[in-house]
This record gives sequence, structure tokens and C-alpha cells, in this order.
Amino acid sequence: MATPIRDMFSALFFVSVGGLMDVTLIPGFIVFAVIFILLSITGKFSAVYLSSRMLGFDKKVSLRTGFSLLSSGESWL
Repeated sequence: MATPIRDMFSALFFVSVGGLMDVTLIPGFIVFAVIFILLSITGKFSAVYLSSRMLGFDKKVSLRTGFSLLSSGESWL
């Protein structure tokens, strides 16, 4: 019953916080963000690939498993 009101206030909160953001600082942080994302992707792929290889799967299956579990974020499927 109160869900639409809650959703409206949460959207309003995130819009107001985004409005307070200083966009001139983005170029200073973009390099660190890209490096962090690449390290995260590489680490997750390596962990999945190596663990599936240690469990006895062949190289092709391990690569497919590593790439299929590569997404960093919530899955909507």
C-alpha cells in the first residue's frame, strides 16, 4: 500500500544526491575507477577459471565458465 510513496521518496533522494555531485571532479577519479573495474574483472575471471581447473574441468569448460560468470553486478535473468 505504501510502496509507491516509498519509491517516490527513494527516487527523490537519489536525484537530490546526484544534484549535489560536483562533476568537475569526475576526470580525477575516472582513471582509478577504470583500474578498479579491470582489476575486479580480472580477479573474478581468474578465481573462477583456476577453481574450475582445480576441480578437474578441461580448459574449454573453464574458459566458458570464467567468461559466463564475469559480469560484475546484479543479474536480472
